[in-house]
Amino acid sequence: MARQETENRYNNRYYAPYVGGSAVPERAPERRVKKRTRSKAEPRTGIGTAIAAMLLFVAVFSMVALFLGASSEMTKLQKTIETKELELSELKAKNEAAEIRLNKSIDLDEIYKVATTELGMVYPSDDQVIYYNRSDGGYVRQYEDIPEG
Repeated sequence: MARQETENRYNNRYYAPYVGGSAVPERAPERRVKKRTRSKAEPRTGIGTAIAAMLLFVAVFSMVALFLGASSEMTKLQKTIETKELELSELKAKNEAAEIRLNKSIDLDEIYKVATTELGMVYPSDDQVIYYNRSDGGYVRQYEDIPEG
């Protein structure tokens, strides 16, 4: 029987053989391992989060409104520029037409005839013509008489 107990002790490692009487060893108290349960992160739903969300919404809405306003203003200005360019081209065409009419209405031969016959004007002789160098300006301001040659 001793042999059987020994075999049972070694073959059955998980179950200790029965030993009666005072020779029973005392068992150490079992340790209970507490399983840690991870609590899920609870979403923050405080008033600070609500205010931050509201501020974000207001900021995004303001940016969109500013963008749409600027885009509308740019479109309006482009249309105004196109209108002004069209008006400018029409005015240039009218100006050119008026200049052509004016040049056609002037008859240089008629002017010469009136100047020589009615007014008694004659071409100047070579000793009456004085040449001078013109400055870079677009006009000449005369402060005193032009000296004779």
